[in-house]
Amino acid sequence: NKLKSFVYLEKIVETAGIGGLELSDIILFNTEPPEGEINPDGIYEPGQTVWIYAELRDFGTKEANGRYVVHIIWVMDVYDILGNPVLSYPLEYYDELTEKPDYVWYKAWIDTTELEPGVYIVVLTAYDKITLKCISGVTTFLIEVPSA
Repeated sequence: NKLKSFVYLEKIVETAGIGGLELSDIILFNTEPPEGEINPDGIYEPGQTVWIYAELRDFGTKEANGRYVVHIIWVMDVYDILGNPVLSYPLEYYDELTEKPDYVWYKAWIDTTELEPGVYIVVLTAYDKITLKCISGVTTFLIEVPSA
């Protein structure tokens, strides 16, 4: 039965650590998110700060002492257009909350003063330490050639 095979394969994929998490689109901002000014086209001037924001849903929580434990490892990797690594920024998020959260957010900034003009690729990965699942999202931004 094809449906049974598909459900079985879906379960294998899920237990392999893929699926189960939901990562929003990575949103680029000109000023500090989430209240800041969104940069919809992802074009920045040299030296301008690139703000990155995303939300993670459907992660695992563990109950401990009447609190909800959330443990996410975020890794933001930035590459140039040829795929050469420019920077890698790991961030461990651990919290014990009184209510089960619907989402957790990621916020970071990239200082472009040392970056050459061109296109950059941002890969944001979230590892859920409780369910052992991970998910990644990708976006790009452009640093313009300075005007004469």
